[in-house]
Amino acid sequence: MALEDKNSVLARANSYAAALAEAANHCETAARAMISVQAEVSENWEGEAGTTMAQKLDSLRFQINQAYAKFITASNQAKADGWSAYSSWPEEEMD
Repeated sequence: MALEDKNSVLARANSYAAALAEAANHCETAARAMISVQAEVSENWEGEAGTTMAQKLDSLRFQINQAYAKFITASNQAKADGWSAYSSWPEEEMD
């Protein structure tokens, strides 16, 4: 049973890491989509309204990129923690 527990901990950590990486991928997709939206606003909106909208979109894309970085960091940490727990599992418990 202990070996199953050890493998289960690693599997759960990898599952969490994959979910976090998927969230990061969604952020990356959203940030890339923002680039075309920003270009469209720049081409079609003029004056103060256009400038304000462009700034708001730029701020939003920056926030999305920050979320992306945090998801990647969390995913990497989940993997590292899983491997750490797996590799430091006491051998006597695996009998």
